[in-house]
Amino acid sequence: MVAQQVAEAYRAYLGLSLDDLNGPIAALQERLHASDSPDDYKRLADCFSLSVKSRRRQGIAIGPETVVALPAWKLYSITGAWRQAVDSGQGVVDILVNAGRMQQALDILERQLLPTAETYNLPELIFGLRSHRAVTLAYTSDIPAALAEIDSLSGYEPTPEQAADFCRQKAIIEALAARQRPPAR
Repeated sequence: MVAQQVAEAYRAYLGLSLDDLNGPIAALQERLHASDSPDDYKRLADCFSLSVKSRRRQGIAIGPETVVALPAWKLYSITGAWRQAVDSGQGVVDILVNAGRMQQALDILERQLLPTAETYNLPELIFGLRSHRAVTLAYTSDIPAALAEIDSLSGYEPTPEQAADFCRQKAIIEALAARQRPPAR
């Protein structure tokens, strides 16, 4: 895949190892500030993000092809590309959910992505983040909280894409809720 090949070239050019990309964000940020080409860090994130998105469109939701969502999220965060950081962070959440790590996914949504969207005034992302939070709550078996969160979003006027995503999320929550109900007697 071209995006992954370009990402590898950028990674080599920047002298970053996989350990650098998966290590502490503070160390990566130091490398960025010491760099002669800080814009290339965002370009590397763009390549990683494109790679993850294209793999997901191919139906690959988890695996070695998608783990670059985490370094993309970190790189967008350290370069101040907040909208892209939130988008990549949601990719990380999806990977964690698919891996069965629901609480970690919920923590990222609640402690990092939602606060980032609020801090950097990205209201167009809040609706999607909250519906993502609702379905993640459902996966943690907290159906009442998931239903409350999804119901609280009914007052918003989403874009057509957001509305379609909302319907998918709501259907997942309802299906998970139906599984938890005791059988009728």
